[in-house]
Amino acid sequence: GAKLANPDRPVYVIQGDGSFMIHCQDLETAVRCRLPIVVVVCNDGAWGMIKGAQHAAFGGRYCGVDFGETRHDLLAEAMGARGIRVEDPEDIRPALEEAAGSELPTVIDAVVDGEANLDVPVFFQMIVQLWLQGCEGI
Repeated sequence: GAKLANPDRPVYVIQGDGSFMIHCQDLETAVRCRLPIVVVVCNDGAWGMIKGAQHAAFGGRYCGVDFGETRHDLLAEAMGARGIRVEDPEDIRPALEEAAGSELPTVIDAVVDGEANLDVPVFFQMIVQLWLQGCEGI
C-alpha cells in the first residue's frame, strides 16, 4: 500500500522471519503490480519476540518458538521477485544497493544471530510479569 500511495518514493520493509511468513503471500501482489519494494527479513530462525519473552519469564526454557531453516530469498524467487541471501553483515550494504536498483520487489534474507536479541524491552517484560501473575494458581 505504501508504494501505491507514494510510487516515486522508495519503500523498505524491515521485519523478522516470523512476521514475514505470516504475510509472505503479499509478495505475489507486489510482483503482479510491479511494485519495486525492498523487504529485509531478519532471519533468526525463531519467533524472536516470543522467544525473548520466554527467555525473560522462564530463564532459557523455550517452547514452540524455533523454526527450521527457511530460505526466504528462494521463496521470493519462486513468486517472481528477486531474492538475495546475506549471511555476513559486511554484505548488507551491497545487497541494499542491489535491491534499490531493481525493478522487481526484492527480499533480502538477512541471517542474524538468534541468541543476540533475546532481551525484551522493559514494557514487554512488564506485560509478561502481569501475564504470569494472572496465571498463578492455574
